Amino acid sequence: MKILIQTANAQPHENSPALNCQLTEKSTFCFKSKSISLSPYLKMLDLHSSPYNGCVQYTPQLHTAYLNPEIQLVSWLPSFANLTLAANYHQLGTRQEINERADYLLDCFSCTAIRDRLPHFISPLERKYLLIARTLMLEPQLLFLDTPFIGLNRQETEKLTEKLVTLAKQCQLTLVTNETGSNFIQLAQAHIIYCDTQKFHYFSHWNDFQRYLKVT
Repeated sequence: MKILIQTANAQPHENSPALNCQLTEKSTFCFKSKSISLSPYLKMLDLHSSPYNGCVQYTPQLHTAYLNPEIQLVSWLPSFANLTLAANYHQLGTRQEINERADYLLDCFSCTAIRDRLPHFISPLERKYLLIARTLMLEPQLLFLDTPFIGLNRQETEKLTEKLVTLAKQCQLTLVTNETGSNFIQLAQAHIIYCDTQKFHYFSHWNDFQRYLKVT
C-alpha cells in the first residue's frame, strides 16, 4: 500500500505527544483520545509541516483538502454556488467541468433538491453534506475531516457515516478524521491512532483497540 504521509516525532506544540505514523492510500484513519485535543494534529498534517518539532513528509503531488469546522458556507450564496466558488477560484477545470462536478456531488449527497437554496433554509445535516461536498470539489486524494459529526444527532450521524464510507470507496479517497464513534470506525474499517496521556498507539482493527482499553 502506497504511503501518502509519514511523520517522525511530529509535535504541533511544545508539550504535545510526538506523532509517528504512516497514512496510506485508499484507507481511513481515525484519531482518538480522552485526554488531548486532536485538531492541532490534523491541522499540522494538512500544513505539511510540524510547527514545533519533528517532520511531516508528503508523497509528491499529493492533493489534500481539509474540512475546517470554523469555515462555514457563505450565507448569501445558494448551495450550488457554495460548491463551485473555491473550484472556480483555483481554476480546477473549465466552468462546465466544475459545474458538472458540483451537480454530481449534490446528487451523491442527495442534495439536488436544495441546489438553489441559501444555507439558512436547509437542515444541519444538509449543511454538513454541503461542507464536505465543497472540500471534494477540490478533487483531493486525501481528505482531513476535523470533528465531522459535531452538531448532529444520532440519526444524522448515522446517515453521514454511510455517505462518507460510500464516497470514500467510490472516489478511492483516504480519510483522516477525529472525534468519531465506533459505528463509523467499524463501518469504514478504519485504522485507529489513539493517544493516551503520553504517547500515540496504532491499531489496525476495532477489536484490537477495545482489548487495549480493557487492559489499560
